[in-house]
Amino acid sequence: MNPISRRSLLKGFATLPLISALEPLSTAWNFVPAPASAVLKVWFHGLFALVFDQDGITALTPYVKDHVYRAQPFINNAWGNAYELAQKDYKLVGVPLGLPRPAKTTNDAVVQGITQVDHGKSYLSVRFPFPDKVSHGRSIKSSFSTCPGNPHNIPGTRFPLIHQFTYQKVSDSAALQLDPDVPFGTAGLKQVDLHIYAEPDDVVSTQHANDAFAELMKIFPELCLSLNQPGVDPNQCPPIDPYINKEQQLGLAERDHKCKDIPKRGAKKPIVHHFFGVEAADCSQIIVNP
Repeated sequence: MNPISRRSLLKGFATLPLISALEPLSTAWNFVPAPASAVLKVWFHGLFALVFDQDGITALTPYVKDHVYRAQPFINNAWGNAYELAQKDYKLVGVPLGLPRPAKTTNDAVVQGITQVDHGKSYLSVRFPFPDKVSHGRSIKSSFSTCPGNPHNIPGTRFPLIHQFTYQKVSDSAALQLDPDVPFGTAGLKQVDLHIYAEPDDVVSTQHANDAFAELMKIFPELCLSLNQPGVDPNQCPPIDPYINKEQQLGLAERDHKCKDIPKRGAKKPIVHHFFGVEAADCSQIIVNP
């Protein structure tokens, strides 16, 4: 066999068709990048118990006379269609499955060792796969008392009004929905925020939060907790969390009302804060672990 010279090798390349030489470039031209994944954040407003189990979380809330049960997406800095949630069981679909249990939150209203849940006492139930992250915000001063001899207590003096579930890698934002009948996703989105409400949409009495929490306790036979929450001061705005979106953290009642900020000394008239605040009930949320 004759050895191949450098000259003969180059001569052979020169005889190749042009399309062969350009094949890697043509492959690059035809390359279609994989669609970017979206982020979903689920916000809970109002009276909820977030119950953790082996493979997911169930949000439970009782029937309370003054409460509105609603889901509404916030997409591209605008509110989408509102869906009134009926007395039924829902489940979130369109998000990644099989994620591990997220890290536990701190400074939260958590009760441990709860194994009995009376689902029949819950008006609304929403089932969620484990998210990448559970977080909270917009804390208020509050406390809980337990019945004598009951081992389940919640220590602390500040607790959140809002919880968030974050799902990082949603492959198809158009497939997002609360099954069976609340489609809230749209194709091609980078982020979707879904807000779920179980709270009043108008001003209520200052005793409302305590009474509503008593209804929540009926779902958990092992618990004997009561809420110690002072009435909301109608002359001041409820606390706003600077670390989460200002508009999205507002409750339903706050969207349509105003409250007065405390005026600075020497001011001629009170400052009206046109963005936040109302004489609204601060319904509490708890996290329940088995």
